[in-house]
Amino acid sequence: MVRRSVRSVLIAASAVAASLPVSGQVVISQVYGGGGNANSVFNRDFIELRNLTNQVVVLEGWSVQYLPAGNDTLDWQVTALSGLIHPNGYLLIQEGTKDNPVASPPLPKPDVIDDTNLNLEFGRVALVRSARPLPRGCPIPSQSDLMDLVGYGDPTCHEGSGPAPTLGNTTAAIRKGGGKTDTNDNKADFVEGAPFPRNTAYDWPVRPVRRHKRLPQQGQ
Repeated sequence: MVRRSVRSVLIAASAVAASLPVSGQVVISQVYGGGGNANSVFNRDFIELRNLTNQVVVLEGWSVQYLPAGNDTLDWQVTALSGLIHPNGYLLIQEGTKDNPVASPPLPKPDVIDDTNLNLEFGRVALVRSARPLPRGCPIPSQSDLMDLVGYGDPTCHEGSGPAPTLGNTTAAIRKGGGKTDTNDNKADFVEGAPFPRNTAYDWPVRPVRRHKRLPQQGQ
């Protein structure tokens, strides 16, 4: 039998625990569907995620999925995720554009790029711990691989007492508390506001360069 130190066992266990998803550890923190429209703020739709934990979360095999409001006979559109989110950090997912993408400013550098067109006013976005499309219709909250659900402007599919606000060309659904407020109630957790997309580089602390103190030379 191979003997392992207690320290090495704890390190291995910590690595496994960090890779195991826990419900609520990552949430959808912002949704914008006006990309490329006339008078839009950005040239692309986007979805932003927030890591609520103090650990790195690996997103390999996860997805964000979109379904237009009131279209329960359509399939969910899947954007596969990869990479990771820093502790308490963000991830920016670039999605589709509309009629006039050149006239509006580009997003900050996205971490994931896809081309799903989000509806400007109404829709459903889900964060799923799988790349398989969700079953048609509104997902069941108890579904094991469903990590988060945001219905914006959609009275028929959302978390809690009501949907996040109906949106426009210049507004996004923004989770309160810098993306950390999560009471499982879209109406209570989100506000309508100016889009403010954040990627993995946003507010990520840069480690200071460690400079070694020079010792005085002999005779100085």
